[in-house]
Amino acid sequence: KLVQQEPDKSPKAALLKRFSAGELHHGLIFQGEPISSIEREALELSSVVLGMAEGTQEHPDLFHLRPAGKMRIITVEKTRGLISELYRTSNQGGAKVALIHEADRMRKEAANAFLKTLEEPPPDTYLILLTTRPTPCFPPSEAGVYRLDLVFIINPERMKTGSNGKKIMN
Repeated sequence: KLVQQEPDKSPKAALLKRFSAGELHHGLIFQGEPISSIEREALELSSVVLGMAEGTQEHPDLFHLRPAGKMRIITVEKTRGLISELYRTSNQGGAKVALIHEADRMRKEAANAFLKTLEEPPPDTYLILLTTRPTPCFPPSEAGVYRLDLVFIINPERMKTGSNGKKIMN
């Protein structure tokens, strides 16, 4: 399911409105480029959900799962570690948020281990999958998540035209 963007509001504003109304879905896919912008948007949403102080990027109930190693993959061991953390009681007595960076880098075994948690997360838990690829490992209709396509306006001076005619970052 795609989050519908209201004509006068950004996708982030629509999500914040849903959160304020108690209607924010537990599973979100942030898809777009560059990854650093997607991460920033996800962290801003996480800050609101967790009630973090402005400018703070750390919270005991904010978890990160990132690709690692020479092959830059997310392993089943790291995924199970995250799942274990999510099923523990919240450190601050509120919500928990997990950011899965470059979710498309999850190995098949890791994705299978994570799918049950994605479909039925612990109470007050939000799972935000970040990816630059248009086809993440969890199709939204199958995993019960909302996909949010993020488009960022970047400095046009940093753009160049690739061999396929598309604009790419310098």
